[in-house]
Amino acid sequence: MNGLEAGPPEATMDAFLAELRATNLAIVRFDGASFAEHAENEIRLANLISSYSHFAELLARNATNLRQLTRTRKILLRQTKRTVAALSGLLQTTRETYEVSLLPHG
Repeated sequence: MNGLEAGPPEATMDAFLAELRATNLAIVRFDGASFAEHAENEIRLANLISSYSHFAELLARNATNLRQLTRTRKILLRQTKRTVAALSGLLQTTRETYEVSLLPHG
């Protein structure tokens, strides 16, 4: 990946796009380049396209993970609400039992 994997995603993508633009310009300006330089630039472009595919796969994987996390968060929120409701009911029952125990027996 030409060392582009390090750094925050924005910086990595910026570096990738800058290299892609420079390579495209080098290929378009073939006039002064030797055939060897031109071939090297085309190989470099192919590698950059491969890197772009890798970025796209990472973005797709991140989107899937985000959807799964959102789904998990919703499930946990529902379970928490149910638990709070159950604990509230238990607290109410305990309070009522305590109040009954304070009544004079007689």
